[in-house]
Amino acid sequence: MMEKDALNQHAKTEKHKKAIRPYKTSRTIGKFFAPKGSSLEDRVAAVEVTKTFHAIKHHHSYNASDCGSKLDSLVHADSSVAVKIQLGRTKMEAIARNVFGALAVKTVANKLAADPPCPFSISIDASNKGNKIFPFGCQVF
Repeated sequence: MMEKDALNQHAKTEKHKKAIRPYKTSRTIGKFFAPKGSSLEDRVAAVEVTKTFHAIKHHHSYNASDCGSKLDSLVHADSSVAVKIQLGRTKMEAIARNVFGALAVKTVANKLAADPPCPFSISIDASNKGNKIFPFGCQVF
């Protein structure tokens, strides 16, 4: 009984509340996977989108990710999902632009159109290597 009281007491401390704050606001990786019973195509698409998100988050190049996807299908040859994954650099770039890029732009546009509108500044990064679309960010003051 003393252990339970000690745990409850610890859960009420400011240090504990501060430590668990990021976990309450972040999504679990399970949100990216197709639910059990989904079709094979849905499961393959979920893996492709998840791998693209992972590459973006960790700043991996499309070429390196292309190689990793080919390796995955060889290593996991007994998996019906892994064998069907076709995630080359061009498909990964298309998912990054058309799915995640579009979602980022939509999210920011909705935030800017909120009532009342938030004070903001928009910063856009650019590159001199080809035509690239960069999501822009809303910075709340």
